[in-house]
Amino acid sequence: MLFGFKLATIAIVSSKSLRWRQPSKRLVTQRKIRAGYASSSKQTSASLKGNRASGFPLAADELASKFQRFTSKKAAKLSDSVLPRELFDGTRGYIEKVVSQINGSYDHGWYDCCAVMCRRLAETLIIEGYEEQGRSDEMALLASHVDA
Repeated sequence: MLFGFKLATIAIVSSKSLRWRQPSKRLVTQRKIRAGYASSSKQTSASLKGNRASGFPLAADELASKFQRFTSKKAAKLSDSVLPRELFDGTRGYIEKVVSQINGSYDHGWYDCCAVMCRRLAETLIIEGYEEQGRSDEMALLASHVDA
């Protein structure tokens, strides 16, 4: 390992021509055989394409099943602990999502997250209110004063 890279992945620089060269095909095949991707050079291309039992897709499936508890999504319980969802039903989808995140974060005891999401909801509702009344140009004027 050199600076976090395998030496096989670093291109070889010729001192005379300063031209990048790829490792030879024979060397690459030997490395693949040593790594267990294939038992012979004839099997190498089939294994790497996932057509053989030792190919990558099977390894990916094996890893997915091994670490399923970390990769699977858990269904969150919907609650009304901070804001009632009925107030926001039928509104824009992202507003409904923020409300469910507010309630969920509070239920899990992530109070800082809950406060941030409440602020995000308040900002979103203020922007929606200005746009509903056709006063979005006033928001741009206020934003220019804040930046100054």
